[in-house]
Amino acid sequence: MLNVYFDERHVADLWLENKYYCFRYIGLDVPAISLSLPVREAAYLNDEAKPYFANLLPEGESRTAIELRLGVTRGDDYALLQHIGGDCAGAVTLFPYGEQPSATPEYEELSTSELIRLVRELPRQALYTDHSGKVRLSLPGVQHKTALYVENGTFYLPENGAPSSHILKVQITTLPGVTHTVENEIFTMSLARHSGLNVPDVKLQLIGDTPVFLTRRFDRQKSPDGKLHRILQEDVCQLMGLEPTMKYQNSGGPSLEDCANIIRAYSSDSLSDIEHLIRWTLFNIVVGNSDAHAKNIAILQYSGVIRLAPFYDLLSTLVYGTNLDSGLAMSIGREYDLKKINRGSISQFAEFLDVKPRLVQKVGRDMVERLTSSARGALEVYQQSYGENCVVQAIADLSIKRAETLDELLS
Repeated sequence: MLNVYFDERHVADLWLENKYYCFRYIGLDVPAISLSLPVREAAYLNDEAKPYFANLLPEGESRTAIELRLGVTRGDDYALLQHIGGDCAGAVTLFPYGEQPSATPEYEELSTSELIRLVRELPRQALYTDHSGKVRLSLPGVQHKTALYVENGTFYLPENGAPSSHILKVQITTLPGVTHTVENEIFTMSLARHSGLNVPDVKLQLIGDTPVFLTRRFDRQKSPDGKLHRILQEDVCQLMGLEPTMKYQNSGGPSLEDCANIIRAYSSDSLSDIEHLIRWTLFNIVVGNSDAHAKNIAILQYSGVIRLAPFYDLLSTLVYGTNLDSGLAMSIGREYDLKKINRGSISQFAEFLDVKPRLVQKVGRDMVERLTSSARGALEVYQQSYGENCVVQAIADLSIKRAETLDELLS
């Protein structure tokens, strides 16, 4: 059995019964861990809760490396949660029955050499072992990443269930022709901010001679006493009860229409968040991000307010040409090809989201104006801060060109 915690509070239990997931809240006065799993007296049986927990886990090569290191049978989600559920996305953590997070957060400072070694080994070693010898880390997604606590430029390993404050990513090195992904994401996130998107703080940092992507976690919040708390975050797949393998629309996963319906169902300000969804969609068209899938759309719930989370995992895939598939994770209207979007696609996009075309035009033109007026300046700031980079230069060039094309489609 696994004890399920919401921030620091034990709220539920998870166990297997004849290989099926069973989940039950320990009382009716506890907070729900998911809007898709409201508090009730009866248990959630027969894998009803499984998709929520499966979406907390890493994917792809990162997951395979973790399974090999831990000796876990490939595809055994429950065993992985048992080992690495101590620091997940959002408010939820999982601990084996009888274990519990420390009441006082504990952090182990990393020396420069330890931090350099952690970063260098990250593509092969996607886990950290804390001072007590326990392995604790579960971040969804396919990129090589880890979660650390960072304070005043010093890096720490969270121990005994302490929350992390930052996510650190390294370069993708396993895809032929795909290079400088750290620089790509840093610059694309900068363009997103200039284009009016709500994105978290990010920075490119050199650890030794290795550039890494570092971002502050938006699912963490400091209380007045300085203590870090976990905030409820869940992505569209979790909210719809879908396994992470269903994150792509053409695999039976959510569409942009489904994302809009989720926002209308749960957001405390659905009109504003629908506009954010439109801006995010059109921005992805401009920068050429074909991998904007349902797990990259999430909601946050804090102090009774539910809003669309800041956008994350933004990078240009189109800049790599034929080395990456240009097929969209979610269609624009009925169009899946990033290079074939036309006026009809944009019109269908508005229709499917059940918004007026002029709203798409208004949001799109504002985004285009912001991007085209700031892209060159953002490039100069990047170059002054981090030096010249061929991928970043190419993203700036293609984004300006594609923004002009989108502006014509919106007319």
